[in-house]
Amino acid sequence: MEDETWLSLDQSYPDEPCTRSGEDFHPYDCQCISEPLPSQIVLSHFARSTEDLGPTESFVSRQLRTTMDVVCSEWIEFFHGGLHLQVTHHLFPRIPRHNLRRASKLVKEYCKEQDIEYAEYSFTEGNKRVLGVLRDVANQVSLLTKVAEADARGQLH
Repeated sequence: MEDETWLSLDQSYPDEPCTRSGEDFHPYDCQCISEPLPSQIVLSHFARSTEDLGPTESFVSRQLRTTMDVVCSEWIEFFHGGLHLQVTHHLFPRIPRHNLRRASKLVKEYCKEQDIEYAEYSFTEGNKRVLGVLRDVANQVSLLTKVAEADARGQLH
């Protein structure tokens, strides 16, 4: 296992290098190289519904309801690997990224014609939405914790 490549993204060990093909990288360097992808995935998915509407929901409807695009300049698209156009990527996962923008325009036109929501937000607005969802989840966990504590004290019986 000595030849295996490991890239550590753990910031709790700032003085330990992560190794890639015999070269030493600082963990921060590794995170900077890979950072746009996890940020893009969190941003494009976490703020949208995860509810399972069952087998009657169409594939297209599900993809449009559960993902969103992040509006960004063309010059930065390369760093996101085209995944800022997450809706179109979900609808057409094998389309080359250099065609995603063009395909996205077609999907937006279709959604407009069919009166279907096509969710796209700025980086700031998308993050606000993610934080709102995380706040809601934290509130639910807090409530469940109170119920579990009351149950443990025998107050629910």
